[in-house]
Amino acid sequence: MESSKSLLETFNRDGYAVISSFLTEEECQTLKAACGRIMEEMNPEEHSSHVFHVGEKATKSRDDYFLTSGDKIRFFFEPDAVDETGKLLVPKDISVNKIGHALAWIDPAFKKVTFSQKVAKVCRTLGLEDPRLVQSMYIFKNPGIGQKVNTHQDSTFLYVQPTSSLLGFWFALEDASEENGCLYFVPGSQNRVCAT
Repeated sequence: MESSKSLLETFNRDGYAVISSFLTEEECQTLKAACGRIMEEMNPEEHSSHVFHVGEKATKSRDDYFLTSGDKIRFFFEPDAVDETGKLLVPKDISVNKIGHALAWIDPAFKKVTFSQKVAKVCRTLGLEDPRLVQSMYIFKNPGIGQKVNTHQDSTFLYVQPTSSLLGFWFALEDASEENGCLYFVPGSQNRVCAT
């Protein structure tokens, strides 16, 4: 990991910092295996009517299932994965857009990584004095299905005051590229007002 001073300077300037190989290969495999187990145990009939939308449809589809998911592990399906009755149209293992929002509180593998000393060290380095975990998700980027996520700032979804106290960690458990759905950042955008 880069020096604490360099990490803080990069973060303050750009609004993000990339820490290559932050998780070990073993940690990545453990989290992927935990997610695989969670998916295997999931009964699609109990969850498949809950589709995750982006853009304009997102606001209209924020139902009770989504809004009360902060202390649960819940499944949000791709729009093209289910029909209007909630019946799966694709194999279960590629049907889910994301699992949220309390993985780090409930699942031991996610909890171990989230509350690790190395995550705590990054929080301290970036000046968080009393960090709080408000959500944790596993976002899938399955081939051949899914929707484009438009440019946004997380602070428009997770409101805190001051907005500078909101910090997100994004762990790529596989190599990320433009072809498989990598995350983009706009350097300095933390200093701009985001239209939502």
